[in-house]
Amino acid sequence: MFYASYPALKKLDIAEKGMRHFSRYFNTNPYMAGVVVGVALHYEEQRGEHLSSEYKDTLASFFGAIGDAFFWASFRPAIFALGVTMYFVEPLRPLCLWLPLGIYIVVTQGARFYGLYLGYVHGMAVVQRVHPRLLHLLIDSLKNSHFIFAGVIFSITMYRIFTLYDTYYLGIAMLFVLLNLIMFHFMRVNFFILIISALMFIIEFLRQLI
Repeated sequence: MFYASYPALKKLDIAEKGMRHFSRYFNTNPYMAGVVVGVALHYEEQRGEHLSSEYKDTLASFFGAIGDAFFWASFRPAIFALGVTMYFVEPLRPLCLWLPLGIYIVVTQGARFYGLYLGYVHGMAVVQRVHPRLLHLLIDSLKNSHFIFAGVIFSITMYRIFTLYDTYYLGIAMLFVLLNLIMFHFMRVNFFILIISALMFIIEFLRQLI
């Protein structure tokens, strides 16, 4: 928090004791931390007072929960699934690393800077800028995309197994399928994508040997 806010604090000619207030620890999602920093700077510049620890912790918890639900539980797995799916679609393979990585960097870094801007401009009123329905729709859409990517990867896997390998490989594949279906049933779609992706890479490796 201190390093992000130091340029603004230096312009405000804040005393060393006041700067120490910005070096205190708080726990939130790293991509949403900019909101808390922005609100703290808003209070410092607009009101000439420090943001209290209670307000800071409340903001950190609120936006931390949003960030965890969006980035960790929805967005990052969706980006991973997109990259894996692109790898196994021949025309898209050259972009399978750079396109998902580019999307991830743009969204995460954009969230950091835009959150800092919103917090700095609106102060505590930034909480009112959150639209719960839109946020839930976005998170649910990303989670549903996991199932779409999982279905595509599974279909490609089965096609390659049944067209390229004998019954020995089919037996191994069916064991993987059974385990994956169990995870899919219990809504562990992220593990499903990880295991089916590992199987796909094994198939690709074996194809090079045969």
